[in-house]
Amino acid sequence: MWAPSPAAFACPVGSIPVFRRQSGDNLGHTVGEELLIEAIHAPPPPDSVLAALGEELVSGLLRQLRSIPVGMRVDAWLTANYPSLADQQAESLAAQQQEALSCLSPQVRALAPDEIVSASILLNTAHAIFCDRLLGITQYQVPYASSGFKDLGETLVKVFDEMPPDPSSDCALVDRWAREIGLDGKYAWVPLRSANARPS
Repeated sequence: MWAPSPAAFACPVGSIPVFRRQSGDNLGHTVGEELLIEAIHAPPPPDSVLAALGEELVSGLLRQLRSIPVGMRVDAWLTANYPSLADQQAESLAAQQQEALSCLSPQVRALAPDEIVSASILLNTAHAIFCDRLLGITQYQVPYASSGFKDLGETLVKVFDEMPPDPSSDCALVDRWAREIGLDGKYAWVPLRSANARPS
């Protein structure tokens, strides 16, 4: 269901802070559990199972939030600076878009709370609109438009366009997207060195 852009891994990660859920009250964990209980409409499963599922859902969505807008910046940079890689880039984006479509299927949408799935679809919609624009096509956004997500996706792309394209504003871009889809306050940024120092 999660479809972060592989292009994000081409970014010089040393300058990008790590993204993690808030500690203390374990907010991401708690939100995932609450949403799962609402979605199941049945007696909750054992706490350990519920906690693991909630953790996986929230973690996946936050990874998607972190990677897609920054990956879009990398793809825009590649297009502008390495036009000789256009065919390979188009192939990579096509594969990403095909994978992302799975979140629109009824089977996948039944596996997670609507709040999680809708946020994921919205992120994928913005990426699809961006890819269409980058490649001069219109095909990738069509399934999302049919599902009613296009307007919100265009809002995220507009935010993307408004932000300075330099790496120092990557965190601010992610934060702006988070506010648009209701995920602000569900995570915190920590320095990369501090994150690496924590035991896994």
